[in-house]
Amino acid sequence: MFRKILATILCLLLVLMLPMSSLAATEVKLHLVPGDELASIDMVKEIFDALSLRILAGDESAQVAIQSEKGDVVNAAIRADENGVYVQSVLLGNKTLYFSLEDVYNWLIDLMRQQGADEQTIAQFEAQMAPFLGQLPTPAATAEPAAVKPISGDSISSIISANQNLAVPAPAAVTPDLENDPAMQQYLANIEKNLVITEGSFTSEKHNPADTMTEVTITAEDLMPIFDSQMIREVYSNLAQSAGMTTDELIAMVKDVFSQLDMTMKCVVYTDGDDLVSMTMLMDMKGDISVQQPGAQSDVPAAAERVDMVMEMEINFLTVGDVENVNVTTTMTDRTGTEDPIAFTFDCAVNDDEENITFAGEFVEEDEKIFEFQGAYYAVGSDEDAYNGWLGMLADEEQVTITVEYLPGYDYDTCKFSLFDRPDATAIAMPSWSDRPLLSLVLEIDDNADDTVLASIEAATPESSLQLLQLSETELATALTEMSGSAFTGLFAGLSNLPENLFGMAMQMITQVGQ
Repeated sequence: MFRKILATILCLLLVLMLPMSSLAATEVKLHLVPGDELASIDMVKEIFDALSLRILAGDESAQVAIQSEKGDVVNAAIRADENGVYVQSVLLGNKTLYFSLEDVYNWLIDLMRQQGADEQTIAQFEAQMAPFLGQLPTPAATAEPAAVKPISGDSISSIISANQNLAVPAPAAVTPDLENDPAMQQYLANIEKNLVITEGSFTSEKHNPADTMTEVTITAEDLMPIFDSQMIREVYSNLAQSAGMTTDELIAMVKDVFSQLDMTMKCVVYTDGDDLVSMTMLMDMKGDISVQQPGAQSDVPAAAERVDMVMEMEINFLTVGDVENVNVTTTMTDRTGTEDPIAFTFDCAVNDDEENITFAGEFVEEDEKIFEFQGAYYAVGSDEDAYNGWLGMLADEEQVTITVEYLPGYDYDTCKFSLFDRPDATAIAMPSWSDRPLLSLVLEIDDNADDTVLASIEAATPESSLQLLQLSETELATALTEMSGSAFTGLFAGLSNLPENLFGMAMQMITQVGQ
């Protein structure tokens, strides 16, 4: 169970790290350079030498193209909004295609019935798709929903684990209604009343000196108001649909679970000015939980589960000379079972002398080293944003190394990444001049690209586009015939941008397929 919780937390962190802003007028070019082994195959080398991948991101749309020095061989543009997806490509004809989410949803349901799926399977599919599609009309032929069963013990654990992050007393994400949301204000007030800030001198062998200690302890009761906030209601709305409940019913169930828990969480944060020095967190939850899902038959007993778990996390920053060490340890214990606590430790030492950065570290699970890493980055010339460097990772006596090389002389950011593999390795070593990469990737980024080629798809509307899923069988057959003719014309026009030898190979392959 805890491994699933950890996976969920890691996925959440990855999502939160994704850029939230669009890449307006940004062009990225990727060119693969084969290593010696791949380059020994003539056809592979010719393809890699001649072709590259281009990605152009506009305000609301993007285009992906395979191109040569003569121009695009093939390209496709896409734009998505909350209602559907627009697609343009020479391989799809000269019209913009539009697929609404509702049409795709209904088409999939119809396809499942044509393939002989039973109504229970279809109902399960509808429930799985609901979080992604939001409120969509249910197809007329859909069977009535099956009787809702009592919530299982696994579901209780899922509710608890899914809400652990809500207990963290960090400020909630600011929304336009935050200041006017009484429930959110009550939650923040509960946190504030338990907040203790102490200024002074705090030293430890584990971390750098600090001048401020902030402590807070909260309980399940302190946490309860957040479930009535508009922010949480929006988060739970799709989850409720997939569970066959209303948002109010799901929130009531979650509140019922936490009301039965004896939960405390204590956080202690040390800071030096604005710099984080150390943070420890201890969350302890226990209780006998009994919850029945809304709509369940009254004669069916509610599911029950014993909850008794602890999660501890500690982060420390310690500087010795020019070296800063970052250590993160997480331990999760389920006291209802016989399994040993699961402990993860990430340890990294960084040496930064402003121009050169070296680092090394390891990731350990329950006293077993999963992998270790080492690397260095150093400034190139006077460009503060230009660095060369390498990162080596060693696991199971195999070292995988990635190098990055800044390529000057361009009007845009350009660098080269290379991948090396070294088997039978006992220690990490920096690649030498004699090591040959398996593959290299030249990356060019232009933040001032011309995105006028996206004007057509950004101006498209459902009415001006071809909606294939709304056509009758006769209309669809006619549309596909027209599209195939345009596609062949566009395909041959694109192939003409290939070098002569690759054009010949492509024509030969098309001829063989036609036979």
